[in-house]
Amino acid sequence: MPAVHLIITLYSENPAEQFNSLLRGIFPACATCNEPGWEVFAPAPGVLLQVCSPGAQPPAFITAAKQPVISYRVDDLSQVIEQATAKGAIILLQWADGCTGFTFCYLRFAGNEVVGFFE
Repeated sequence: MPAVHLIITLYSENPAEQFNSLLRGIFPACATCNEPGWEVFAPAPGVLLQVCSPGAQPPAFITAAKQPVISYRVDDLSQVIEQATAKGAIILLQWADGCTGFTFCYLRFAGNEVVGFFE
């Protein structure tokens, strides 16, 4: 799998809805990334599309966010967080994922826009 540079997260109340079925029919799924309530697709090199449902118990900021939530790869996550919070962004969640090796941070910007960053 090529390096991931962009992750798009969509929340769906109904995992059986037609849009999700369409995604399953068009894009290859990441077999090692899927968990109950989470489906991960690779629509293009370096891009992952995550579709989650209530079964995944996603954080409230994902379910309440304007959809989709976009996460960008950055070279220096600490610097991005420092610059964003200096301009008024609020840290919603920051964690390291041992399975993927990514460190993530989700921030809320003015207008309640949620954006993720990872390295």
